[in-house]
Amino acid sequence: MHDDCNADGYVNSIYTIGIGSANEFGVSTYYGEKCSASMAVTYCSGQHSAGFNSNQNRANVITTYLHHQCTDHFVGTSSAAPLAAAIFALVLEANPTLTWRDMQHLIYETARRASPLDVDWKKNGCGRWYNHKFGFGVLNAHKMVMKSLNWTSVAKQRACHFRLNFQNGTIPSGHHFKLNFTTDGCQTCSQNRKDSEGKCANGIDALEHAVVNVTLKHRCRGHLNIDLISPSGTISHLLHLRPNDNSDKGLKGWSFMTVFNWCENPSGTWQIVFRDNLKIDSDIPQIEKKSTDMEEVYIRLLERKKKSALLKRTEEVEDGDEGFSDDQVEKLKRYLAKKQGDLLLNYASGNKDQQTRSGNYKRDFSAADDAEFEANRKYFSGYDTGDNDEGYQGYQAERSYGRKKRSYEREQEDEDTDRSANQKRSVYGEGHHKCDSQMRNPALMLQDVAGEVTGITVTLYGTRK
Repeated sequence: MHDDCNADGYVNSIYTIGIGSANEFGVSTYYGEKCSASMAVTYCSGQHSAGFNSNQNRANVITTYLHHQCTDHFVGTSSAAPLAAAIFALVLEANPTLTWRDMQHLIYETARRASPLDVDWKKNGCGRWYNHKFGFGVLNAHKMVMKSLNWTSVAKQRACHFRLNFQNGTIPSGHHFKLNFTTDGCQTCSQNRKDSEGKCANGIDALEHAVVNVTLKHRCRGHLNIDLISPSGTISHLLHLRPNDNSDKGLKGWSFMTVFNWCENPSGTWQIVFRDNLKIDSDIPQIEKKSTDMEEVYIRLLERKKKSALLKRTEEVEDGDEGFSDDQVEKLKRYLAKKQGDLLLNYASGNKDQQTRSGNYKRDFSAADDAEFEANRKYFSGYDTGDNDEGYQGYQAERSYGRKKRSYEREQEDEDTDRSANQKRSVYGEGHHKCDSQMRNPALMLQDVAGEVTGITVTLYGTRK
C-alpha cells in the first residue's frame, strides 16, 4: 500500500512472475502495490478500500496453512502468489516441457481483463490490455492448461544491451529530466556478430522484457517518479510516488523492469522521464486530485447484477465470468458518461489531457443513442423509477447511497484539509525532517535542483520473428 512493487528487486527480475491480487469483485485490493513488472493477478480476500462502502470482504479464501492445518482467512498477496503457483503447477502437469518463458507467454495470451471500468487500462503496441494494478489481467487456469496442451516452445531469447550517453542529467525541483534515445533493437551489427542466417545474433523484433538500470542522486526518493515510453506509445511507470520513502540515498544501479511492451517491436525512439514532484519552495507536497473511483462504481453495478434477475446466466460471457462482456462494458461506459457528469468520457483513449471530468466536455447524443440508453437503463442500473415495487425500492436505495456518499466525501474533504495542514507543518517540522534537511542542503538547493541522473543502461529481452 502506498508503495511500488518495482522497488522490489525480486519482482524486477525477468525470471520472476510478479503476481498481484483482486478481490471477489475482480477489483484491486487496498493493500496491493502497482508496478510495470507485474504480469497478472489472482483472486484473494481483501476489500477494495478502507473508506466508505468498503466492507466487501465476504469471500474468504480457504486454503492450507501451517502445521497441517487449514484456514479461511489468508489475506494479501501472500495468498495470491501461492494460488498462482498452484495454477502454474497444473499447467506444468499438462505440459512438463514448458520453459519459464513459455509460462510467461501463456499468461500474456490468456489473462482476462479485471475491473474493466478502471481508468488505468491501456492497450500496448500489440493491442493487449495492460494495467499497473493488474498486469495483463486475472490468471485463467482453464485457458492456460488447454493452450499448453498444443504449445510450441517460444524461440530463443535474445538480449540487446546498450548504455545511454547524455550530459546534464539534472532534475529541476518540481520539474523533469527527459531523455530520448533511438534503437533498432540491435538489428544492426558488424559481420562477426551475425549468425548463420546473416542476421545480428542479438537482434530483437518482438519484445518480452525491458530493463532500465538507473543510477541517480535525489534529495527525497519518495518524491520521484520515472516513466518509460516506447516507440508504440506504451507508458510504463517504472516508479510511482512513494510517500513513505524519505531516503536521500537516490538509486545506485537499480534495475526497473516492465512487461507491458510484450510483443512490440523495439525499433524507434523511446523516452524516459524522471520527474520531481515537490518544489523546494512549496508549502506542502503535491496532493493527488480526487477523481471518481470507477472500481467502486463497478462494485455497485456487480452487486446490483447479482441481486437482480434481469441478467440471466445464459447472457453472461464464457468461462463463468461474473462480470460484464467487453460489449457490455463499452455500453456501460457510455451510459455512465451520460448519466453522471463527474465520470470520465474517455476511459480507453489513453490521452492524459482528456482524462478530466466530463463536465468539461460536450457530447451530442443521437436519437438512436438516447433510445439505446433508455432501453438499457434498467438492464445496467438495476432499478427503474417506474411503477414496479422492485424498481422503486432500487431507486430509493440509490438515493440513500448518494446521500451517504456525499456525506462521506464532505468528511473526507475535512480530513484532507486537516491532513494538508499537518503535512505543511511536517515538511518544515519533525514529521518530514529527513527530506527537509536534504531540501535545505546548499549543494542540492543550488539552482533549484532536486537531483541528478548519472547513469542509465537499457537491456531489451525478446525474440526474432
